[in-house]
Amino acid sequence: YYMGDPGVAVNDLAAAFADSLRLAHGVVRPGRPTVYSIVRDEMFFLPAFLNYYRSLGVRQFLFFDDQSRDGTFEFLAEQPDCCILVSDKLYGDDVELPADPVSGKVRRRRFGVLLKSIIPHHFLGDGFAIYADADEFLLLPERFTDVSDFFRVLDEADIRVVSASLLEMYPATLEDMRRGIHPASLQDLVESYPYFDDRCLLTLRPAAQPALEYKGASWRLFRQHGVCKRHWINRHVPAAMIRVLGFPTPSTACVKTPILRWGAGVYLDGSHRASQAPSEEILLTMLHFKFTADLQRKMDFALTSRAYAGGSRIYRYYDCLFRRLGSGGGAF
Repeated sequence: YYMGDPGVAVNDLAAAFADSLRLAHGVVRPGRPTVYSIVRDEMFFLPAFLNYYRSLGVRQFLFFDDQSRDGTFEFLAEQPDCCILVSDKLYGDDVELPADPVSGKVRRRRFGVLLKSIIPHHFLGDGFAIYADADEFLLLPERFTDVSDFFRVLDEADIRVVSASLLEMYPATLEDMRRGIHPASLQDLVESYPYFDDRCLLTLRPAAQPALEYKGASWRLFRQHGVCKRHWINRHVPAAMIRVLGFPTPSTACVKTPILRWGAGVYLDGSHRASQAPSEEILLTMLHFKFTADLQRKMDFALTSRAYAGGSRIYRYYDCLFRRLGSGGGAF
C-alpha cells in the first residue's frame, strides 16, 4: 500500500496515472541495467551524470522530463541509451489518489512524488533499478565496477532494498560555489566541490529503516548561521539570538533508497524510503552535489513555483543561509 494508506495499492496507483505519462522518445527495454530519474533544466549535471553511470555499466536511462526549458529534452533525445517520459502534469501538481474502496476517503499527493513509484512499476517490471536525481552519484562497493555484477550478488543474497547515506558535497566558500563551471565528469564535480562533513550519517538496523546519527552539512550550516524553521523569525531576529534561544533547526534528507528490486510489494514509499526495510548487510553512499553553481537557478525556480515539499520551504532556508554566509565571510 502506498505511503501506508491501506486503500491505495501501488498497482492501482500506477493504473490510475499511467495515461498521464507519454513516452516521447526511445524504447524502454525491461531487463537492462537502468537508472531512472526526474529532471527539469538539468543541463548543468547531465553530461557528468550520464558519463558516470555509463562507466558503471548502466545501459538504459529512463527520464521524466518536467517540461524543461534549457535544452534538457533535446540533449537527452540525442542520446542512444535515453528514453524520455513527459506529461501535461507538472512535478509539483497536486493530484487525487484513487479513493479508498471502503471509506471512500480521497487523499492528495504531489504528482512528482507518485512518479517515483509509478515509473518503475509501469515501465521497468520486476527487477533491479537505480533511482537517482541528476545531482546524485552512487558509489558502488569497492570490489564492484559494474552494476550488473552488483545486482547479481544482491539477487543471490535475496536483498531487494539497499539504502545509502546521502553525503552533501560543498566547496570552500560561497564565492567558489558561485563560480561557473561546465562539469563533464564526476571528477570535475569533486574537484570543484571537494568537501563533506566527515561524520557517520546512518547506521543500519535489523528489519527497520536506518537510524539517523548526524543530520548533515545543511543542518550544520543552518544551525551555525542561525537559520531556524520559522521564516518570520529568520527575517526579523538576529542570527546570534536565534542560536542562543535554540529555535528548531531545519534539516534535509540524509537517507536515500537508490536500489530496489521492484515487484512483490517493494516500491518507494514517498521520496526517500522504501515500503520494506533495507538490508542490514550493506549501506552505500551517494554523493549529493547540492552546493554548486546551479543552486541559485534551482532556488529561483523552487521559490517561484513552490513545487517542492511545504511550498519549497527548504529553499527559503537556503536563501536565508546564503545571505548570512555572504555577510560573514562565506566559508562553508
